[in-house]
Amino acid sequence: MPCTATTLPLEMRRQAMIRKARDIVMQSTEWLSVADLVARFGQCPLPSDTLPDRWTASKQIFAIDLGGVNHFPSYGLAAVTHGDVRACKPKPILANLLAEFGDHYSGWQLAAWFASANAYLDGARPMDMLDREPERVIKAAKFTAQGIQHG
Repeated sequence: MPCTATTLPLEMRRQAMIRKARDIVMQSTEWLSVADLVARFGQCPLPSDTLPDRWTASKQIFAIDLGGVNHFPSYGLAAVTHGDVRACKPKPILANLLAEFGDHYSGWQLAAWFASANAYLDGARPMDMLDREPERVIKAAKFTAQGIQHG
C-alpha cells in the first residue's frame, strides 16, 4: 500500500504541518533582522544594536529565530524621528498584546496567531487590524489566551 498523508507516522505529519505553517508566517509579512533595521532606518535601532534584544526581553515586541538571528515583524514596528535622525520602535499595542499572551507562546506561535484569520476579527488577520482596530485585536488576544471556555 502506498504511503499517504493519512498513513504517515504522526510525528512526520506534525513536522510537515509545522513547516507549512512557518512558510505561511514567512510569506505573511516582511521579517527584519537588526541589519535590515539599520539598512531601512539608518540609525535604527538607537542607541545601539542591542536595543532589539531589550525590546524582546521587555516584551515590547517578539521575534522569530531564523538561522540563529532574530527577525522582527515589520507590522510591529513604527518609524520615528529624533531631530534629523530616523529610527524605529515597536508599536505600543504589541506590548499590550504580549502581556495578554504571557509567557505561554513562542515567537513562532505568536507569528502564526498574527498571520491567521481570526473569528473574533470577522476573519481578518490580527496583523492587519493592529492600526485600524487595536481594541478589537486586544480582545481577540484575550479570548485566545484564555483558551476554550465552556459553560
